[in-house]
Amino acid sequence: MSALPTRPTTRCQLDADLGVHVGSLSVSAELHLEPGTITAIVGPNGAGKTSLLRALAGLIPLDIGRVVLGDLVFDDVGRGIHLPTEQRRIGMVFQGQRLFENLTVRENVAFGLRARRIPRTNARTVADNWLCRFGLDGLGSRLPNQLSGGQSQRVALARALATDPALLLLDEPLSALDAATRADMRSELRTHLANLSVPTILVTHDIIDARAIADEIIVLESGRITQQGRLSAIVDDPQSDYVRELLRGL
Repeated sequence: MSALPTRPTTRCQLDADLGVHVGSLSVSAELHLEPGTITAIVGPNGAGKTSLLRALAGLIPLDIGRVVLGDLVFDDVGRGIHLPTEQRRIGMVFQGQRLFENLTVRENVAFGLRARRIPRTNARTVADNWLCRFGLDGLGSRLPNQLSGGQSQRVALARALATDPALLLLDEPLSALDAATRADMRSELRTHLANLSVPTILVTHDIIDARAIADEIIVLESGRITQQGRLSAIVDDPQSDYVRELLRGL
């Protein structure tokens, strides 16, 4: 099997201290996320949650700071380092991200592997394995328009995980699902993520998603982290009106 692009030598902590400008919004954040930890980022619309994920993924250039995963430097503005997105070994599911309509389910899941020059037979085997893990075995030859919403989201998650990412970024992965499917997917997603030994960041506007899936929560308001910690600690001492309103959903 062909070698995949550079990845950290071990499952490692994500360390980021960065600043980016997106339009009129300035986003500044310091993150230290342990391998195997699931961190939910919550915040009002326009707070910069998606922009932060895109900066970590290398899709938005940093204005200042650095992003390091273990011994691999993704970004270091001071040293002029910017690793392209395709070399970061990141699994991503962004809000509104669609499956490739002209590819089968199996081909969608294998897409990242084939892009990294993994032989077709090997990529197919890995894809089928992930489809089985998500309860989608037997659906590999279907096209995306033949899937339900829940099935499509499972395929998107399988595609993100199939490349053996060193970091997982999920932007509102459950937002398009109906209430019943969403409840099922919370438990299923938590189970899959708990078996990974990589840092995972989950952006969500739903505190129930955060409670069910994440180990820790970061609150982002107007581009700044205003509170961070276990949900129990945040419940005991909410630091802003937004957080107090958010917690009413529990």
